[in-house]
Amino acid sequence: MERLAVSAVIDVIARTAVILKNNIPRYLVIDFSKADNDVVAPSEDVMIISKRLIEKNRKAYEVLAK
Repeated sequence: MERLAVSAVIDVIARTAVILKNNIPRYLVIDFSKADNDVVAPSEDVMIISKRLIEKNRKAYEVLAK
């Protein structure tokens, strides 16, 4: 049977925890009352952010595309 390394990164101030499995983030634990405040960004906002990130990292994307 394979041994798995499980650990957690806890932010006491933000009251969140990230559960890592083999050093890979797998789960995010947040305060349930905070969940109502988290909303999905409208697709327009996502497109604006995507375009900004593409422009910011254009050189890296061009190198990866080769």
